[in-house]
Amino acid sequence: MGIHNKRILDIHFPDRHVCGLLVHIDYIPSLEAQLTKYELAPIQFDPMDTTTLRDPKYTDSDPTFLAAECRRLFLARLKVIIGRLKDPHHQLAVARFFCFKQHFIPEDEYAQLAKSIKPTYVPAYKRQQTTTTPTAAEQDLTMGEANITNTTTIRADETSAPVA
Repeated sequence: MGIHNKRILDIHFPDRHVCGLLVHIDYIPSLEAQLTKYELAPIQFDPMDTTTLRDPKYTDSDPTFLAAECRRLFLARLKVIIGRLKDPHHQLAVARFFCFKQHFIPEDEYAQLAKSIKPTYVPAYKRQQTTTTPTAAEQDLTMGEANITNTTTIRADETSAPVA
């Protein structure tokens, strides 16, 4: 089909007759162009649609429960997709995109996910801002090291200084 394998980060099948491709956002136009060559049209698939829950145990369930279950299953699917990526940097980038751009993953779950990917990782929004401004006493100590470096003999212009 002419689609570069390295450009596809993940393939999953969220519903019958539906194939989901996870690709970098910059690759979407060229991927769509390749798919149209083979008369394959992308569809707008809603993973939160309750009709995708086809398990018989959901037939008599409340619509609010079904919506919550769709959300839970979708979040679990996203975590599996992130976990299948090989590079931890890619895992963090995709998780960050799903959390902060798409708002699919809550921030607290993103923090847990980031910790599981890189145990020493602290998300930027949770880092404490530390400012180290020197105290007046520390500034006085460093002033002793100051030297006069202007050794030029250029005269000031006549408007600001009197002529000698």
